[in-house]
Amino acid sequence: MDVIVTGRQGGKTTRLIREAAEQFAYIVCPTCEEAHRVFRQAYDAGIRIPHPITFDEFRAGHYYGKGIRAFMFDNLDMCVQSMTSVPVTAVTLTDSGPVTLSEPEPDSPPDDSEARKWAGLTAMAGHNASISDLAGAIREARERQ
Repeated sequence: MDVIVTGRQGGKTTRLIREAAEQFAYIVCPTCEEAHRVFRQAYDAGIRIPHPITFDEFRAGHYYGKGIRAFMFDNLDMCVQSMTSVPVTAVTLTDSGPVTLSEPEPDSPPDDSEARKWAGLTAMAGHNASISDLAGAIREARERQ
């Protein structure tokens, strides 16, 4: 699983669109408006992807699955939060194969708020890491790729 972590306007959706086109994957968005925006962004870039679906459509199984090879989530944090009015403050991920953490290009410093989210994830996994430790670990993982 590829986990793309950047700040706002960091290119996450653009990368997801490219990967969805390569893998013929559905992109799952938090809202109908976001699904249309992502499709329009792909269309404007000349990239063919299946029309993105909403998180509610995904949960209800309202999609045509024949030929679809994968699902990719845009703004997963917003999708999860949409299930409740109570703040979701942390999540964990199960190691189900290689996980690739992606961050902004090396000339862009890691976004502090994103690093805080990852620090929360790391703490939930039983590790103690400062934001700077976590940013360094993300950089090291990227250099190993």
